[in-house]
Amino acid sequence: MHLITDSSSLSAPSRRRLESLERTAKLVTTDRPKTHGDAEIEMGRLAVVWSGLLQHKLKEPLTEFDAAAMMVAFKACRAVVNPQHQDNWDDAAGYSAIGAGISEARKLDDCGLPKSFVPA
Repeated sequence: MHLITDSSSLSAPSRRRLESLERTAKLVTTDRPKTHGDAEIEMGRLAVVWSGLLQHKLKEPLTEFDAAAMMVAFKACRAVVNPQHQDNWDDAAGYSAIGAGISEARKLDDCGLPKSFVPA
């Protein structure tokens, strides 16, 4: 997957960032969905499970946005402990992309999330 067709004019740091984004794009669009299913549906499901576990502490149920943001935070915490482990950075970027995808779908009101996985 190539986000930019001609990266020859980019600086070395910009090329590294581009490579990271391309790796993450491949993960969230092809690799992970084959293994784990649709990430937007999974964020909704995770929000429901976490809301159930935390219902005695929450004023309102968590949303799929909350789940995606918390997964970004989780991977950021792991990156602090082991900053050289690339998977943490890739996954944090991937969860950000998933959250952004949910946001875009909500703007279009066509996210395809089953109502049973979207907290009330």
